[in-house]
Amino acid sequence: GGPAGVASADGDKCKAVGGGFTSVLVAGPDCPSPVGICTHGLLAGDLDATYDFVMLTLEPDPADPAALVYTGVSVIETPKGDLLFGADAGVMYPGPDGRAPFATTVTVVGGTGKYRSGRIVASGVLDLVTGEAVGAYEGELCKGKE
Repeated sequence: GGPAGVASADGDKCKAVGGGFTSVLVAGPDCPSPVGICTHGLLAGDLDATYDFVMLTLEPDPADPAALVYTGVSVIETPKGDLLFGADAGVMYPGPDGRAPFATTVTVVGGTGKYRSGRIVASGVLDLVTGEAVGAYEGELCKGKE
């Protein structure tokens, strides 16, 4: 092979994605989260896919008493069965009405299909009473190093 870095610019290797999403909380034995929060969701738009998120940490934001910060891992599965693996970090603002606006950044750390890296930002509102969330995502997916 030739020297690294001679391939086409990143623009050819990445594609912008965006759309809406919905999710529901998953509880009980199907949720391996140490803080008891897992979600299963549907992505619409460019990523016609499902995703599963497992929260690993959830704690108050020392800089903002109204916020909770969290981390976790996610797996996005396309209809073809390709998987994208994400490392997630986000913040939510639980309100007195039981609604919690949130924003999560998913850093794609690997995958089984043509996309193996990238970043997706999802924001929306979680209803703490029903466990349902709705929102939108945008970002880009990039092909792995061939």
